[in-house]
This record gives sequence, C-alpha cells and structure tokens, in this order.
Amino acid sequence: MLAFVKLATMEKMPKVAEIANAMKIVAENESVGLHFEWDSADLIATLKQAGEIKKQLDAAQQPTPAEPAQPKPAQ
Repeated sequence: MLAFVKLATMEKMPKVAEIANAMKIVAENESVGLHFEWDSADLIATLKQAGEIKKQLDAAQQPTPAEPAQPKPAQ
C-alpha cells in the first residue's frame, strides 16, 4: 500500500511522496509496524493541500452533467 501511495503521488503531489518515503515498515517476530516522524503542522498542511488537489482531479474527471430537459409546450 505504501509503494502504491509513493507511485501515485510522485509526479502530481511530490510532498506527499516525500512524506510516504519517510515511513518505514518494520517487521519483528510476528508483528509488523510502521515508524513515521514528521513535523505535525507541515503534515496537516500537506494533507489539506493533497485533499484539495484530489478534489480538483476528481472534478476534472467527472463527466459534464447533461443539460436539463426543457419542458414541452402544452398543446
């Protein structure tokens, strides 16, 4: 999952990719963990910005809604 995030964000959201690169997966005995250290204010700002970019990308990929049908004149 971490590799997918890195690949998906590398070009359009390099800061998110940088944060993902700071995450280290650790396996010890029967446990798997994630080690991550980052400045919290920077992390929150980056995640907000990434959310806005995602909204813009999603909106750009949405089909344009069809124009509403005009009422037919009464006969």
